[in-house]
Amino acid sequence: MQQSIRHHVQVISQANQQARQRSQELMKANDMVRLASRRKTAFIQVISHHIRTPLNVITGFAQLICAEHDELSEREMKNMTGDMQKNADNLNRIVNRLVVYSLLEHDTAVKCNQQTPCNEVAQAAIAKAEQSGNAKVPLVFNTSVGDDLCITTNRDYLQIIISELLDNAIKFTAHGSITMRVEASQADIG
Repeated sequence: MQQSIRHHVQVISQANQQARQRSQELMKANDMVRLASRRKTAFIQVISHHIRTPLNVITGFAQLICAEHDELSEREMKNMTGDMQKNADNLNRIVNRLVVYSLLEHDTAVKCNQQTPCNEVAQAAIAKAEQSGNAKVPLVFNTSVGDDLCITTNRDYLQIIISELLDNAIKFTAHGSITMRVEASQADIG
């Protein structure tokens, strides 16, 4: 009888230990869910601001053009429509980034099988940044590799990533210049 009681106590003790372990695992998982929820909320707040700003510009100018199109000069119309186009481009860039981030966040397989010329991608990013008119400092392209040097990657994602880095550099550089340099070590090429 004593042996039977010991066996039941041991079984109950093991069950309690397993319950405590599961409880700890659930608490960790719950903490991770809360953290993810806070991050998601913060992300939505930031992205909402970034989307609303260009939308407000586009909407405001569209309303002004509709209400006062007869009274606006051609120059005023050109300036407003130019600003509308610039903000529409910003909005499109934000949406494209969201799509990329979403794919990367969900471990979606990204095909990285395109031969991509390094100098060409970098020069295109510089040209696009210059066209945006946001840079307050000169944008400089510098390379130590030939135009025939290619990497195997996903060209679209690489362009988005380089553009994002360049946009951040433009955003946070008030003086001097921004230099994009393409280079490769012998280990990279070999």
